[in-house]
Amino acid sequence: MKFMYKFADGAESEVEVSKEIGAVILDSRRVEDNLDRKERYHCLAFDAVDFEGEEFADKASPESILMKTLIISIWQKRLKISETP
Repeated sequence: MKFMYKFADGAESEVEVSKEIGAVILDSRRVEDNLDRKERYHCLAFDAVDFEGEEFADKASPESILMKTLIISIWQKRLKISETP
């Protein structure tokens, strides 16, 4: 079985594989195409979503960003102090 691969730069490559591997490649392509068709219709309607819900929540609050920055600066100071002989 021969498969033709087309790359983004326009190059083409032809690969010959055994029938068993060719069957696996064809099956995986079929499954991928079916999943693409299935996912095409999965839409998130903004009318159905609570805008204050978890879907649009920002996990990082200003307090958590500040604490993270402070902790990083403290550790950087400690590491600089411990690196000096």
